[in-house]
Parts: sequence; C-alpha cells; structure tokens
Amino acid sequence: MSKFRAFVGPAAAIALSMPAVAETTITIFQTGFEASEGYAGGALNGQNGWSPFLGISPNMAQVVDTSALGGSQAVRLDSQSLDVIDDPAGALRGGSIGRALSVPATQDALALASISLGAKFQIQAAGPIEPMLGTNVILWGGSGGDVFVEGAGPGIESNLPIFGYATPPAFNNATPIQLGTTYSFQVDLDYATGVSTLHFDGVLLDSRPFDTSTLPSLLDMQLVNLDTSLVDANVFYDDLSVTASYIPAPGAAALLGLVGLTASRRRR
Repeated sequence: MSKFRAFVGPAAAIALSMPAVAETTITIFQTGFEASEGYAGGALNGQNGWSPFLGISPNMAQVVDTSALGGSQAVRLDSQSLDVIDDPAGALRGGSIGRALSVPATQDALALASISLGAKFQIQAAGPIEPMLGTNVILWGGSGGDVFVEGAGPGIESNLPIFGYATPPAFNNATPIQLGTTYSFQVDLDYATGVSTLHFDGVLLDSRPFDTSTLPSLLDMQLVNLDTSLVDANVFYDDLSVTASYIPAPGAAALLGLVGLTASRRRR
C-alpha cells in the first residue's frame, strides 16, 4: 500500500462515518418588539440592550402599540424628538439608537458565508415629507467604528429607497414610497464575493462591495432631519432580524471530495 493510500484510507473511514455537513443558518438577533420578548411601551432606550449614540435624542425611539407592522407592538422614530447635532443654526437634527451584536466568524467548524439584515417599516406624516428627512437601519463594525455596511432604509429625501447614505441612483425598479404603506427590505452580505445587495419588497435594487475582513458589531436605527421646519413625521420599524449562514470551509470541502474520489476508486 502506498503512503498516499495509507494516509487517505483512515481519513476516508473517518469521514464516511460522519454525517454530511450542509449549510446552517443561525439567528444573531431577532425581535418584533413584543411584550413577550421583554419590551414595554415607552422609550426603547434601556430596554434589551438598546441605547442612544452619545446620549443624543434619548426619546426619539418609542415602543408603541399602534401602527404595528407585524404583531401588537413596533418601534416609532419621532422626528419631533430629535436633538440638535453640532450645528449652531439648529438645522441639523438627528438621533440613532443601537445595540451590540456578536457574529461568530465560525460556527461548529463551519465558515461564515453570508449575513442578512431585514425589517419592515412604514412612514407616517402630518403633511408633505420634508426633502431632508432620512432614516436607515445600519450594521456597524471595524476596529475604528467605521461603517461596516450601511443598511437599507427609505430615502425620504427623494421618496425613493436608498442603500446607506448614497444619493439614490435611478433604480429601474424603484417606485416612490407612499405614506402609510408597509414595506420590507433585506440586505445580504456575501462573504465569498464581497458584494452586498439590497432587496426592497423582494425586488433587487442595488449592490455594492463591502469589507469582508470585518464583522458587524452594532445594529443601529437612525433618523436625521436637516430642516428645522420639518412637519411631524414618524418612521415605524418592526420584525427586525439579523441572521448568519455558515458552510464547510474550502479545505474541508476539498478533503470530502478527495475522500469520495478514493472511495469510488476502491469500489472499481
């Protein structure tokens, strides 16, 4: 018996005795902001790990039992509760509220393949939407707090969906956002290709590269207003989720292929 067969033979026996490992998906974070999940009506600040960035606009996010998009409760971001942000003229107002995330680089010896971020939202306003109001759900990461990937959210400044803070491109499939209408979005991060995609109500709207060397460590909801004359507008979020999928590492897949080839040759 050659040294090659002497080595592969035991490996084949071990591998063939093990169950096949397929892709697995785990939930990193998921909530509908329901009472059964520990959420009470009132400020989201301080509940289940949520806190405002630098303490700015602490009352912006409220857990409410009206206009829920999936269950009996949702989170409302209120434009009238935004604090002034580093602007003597008072024209720039905003706030963000987030919570820490922990995304494993591996799971049961499987390698990270993709991360998905999704939610439902609805916009309500007492009058026409101001041109400088924007909102996002964002994943942050990196050692310096740099943006890992800017999530999806309604680009209210142009009544079109956007991907992060980028100026909304002329999406072929995009339609203006309607007040009082519930929408869903999903951002998928593919670690094999380094490309993130945005689906809006199931339709692919945009794709862009992202840094695969980092993992998201913070989930954040934002609301920004650049106009002090803003009418009363609210953004509701619900059914917020972050999931991660894992697959066998390339080396493991190659070993399984080699074992299968050896076993096939032995049967001949």
